[in-house]
Amino acid sequence: MIISIKDHANVVTYDCVGHGNNAHLWGNASFQEYVQQLDELVSYLKESECFKKIILVGHSQGAGIVAQYAIQNPTNVDGLILISPFFYIGDPLRALWTNFLQLVEQGEIRRFWDLNSSLLLGPKSESWSQFREDSIQERLDFFTKEQLVVLINALLHIQVTGYLSTLKNKPMYLIHGQYDLMFPNYYSKEIQKQVPGAEYIEVDGANHLLLELESEVYQVMLKMMKDIT
Repeated sequence: MIISIKDHANVVTYDCVGHGNNAHLWGNASFQEYVQQLDELVSYLKESECFKKIILVGHSQGAGIVAQYAIQNPTNVDGLILISPFFYIGDPLRALWTNFLQLVEQGEIRRFWDLNSSLLLGPKSESWSQFREDSIQERLDFFTKEQLVVLINALLHIQVTGYLSTLKNKPMYLIHGQYDLMFPNYYSKEIQKQVPGAEYIEVDGANHLLLELESEVYQVMLKMMKDIT
């Protein structure tokens, strides 16, 4: 998807602290730190790279990060694409993720990733069994118990603050899988109530996995780039 989009715009991706190439910074992971990191990146792009238009795209936790940044810095953002977004962890998901945290603290890392993958893949867990197993093994090899405790705590404390209505004049798309069990589509529908101009797209048969949503995301990106330019 990024390869295709870069023919139409400058595309910048980055790893949040505690993730990917910034995994070694896991001790600093928090929602506030994630937002600050994005703030520094956007400031650099506008001031040093002379970016004129900024479209922020975030998936899952990333959607909460870009939304919080946009609420705090509305003049720096020209459009938002929020994919499988969630802005807080409420019940019953709070109880679920608290149980996940307890599993990790008890050293039941494999069981945590197994249950987590079931939520991620939803009804397709069986048909994606090889992907599931490979993904679990990669995560077992990558994340330590200590890292996971910090990262799950950061997720549990996600709370987008401020008024979403601040973004009512910004082009916004909400993309959610029909069978997203990880963070169900009621989050997108809540956002749309506060930002009536946001366009909600539900992807038939899709789960929380970004791979299943790529086609819709690509089309929305192209449309938004055309609209704001």
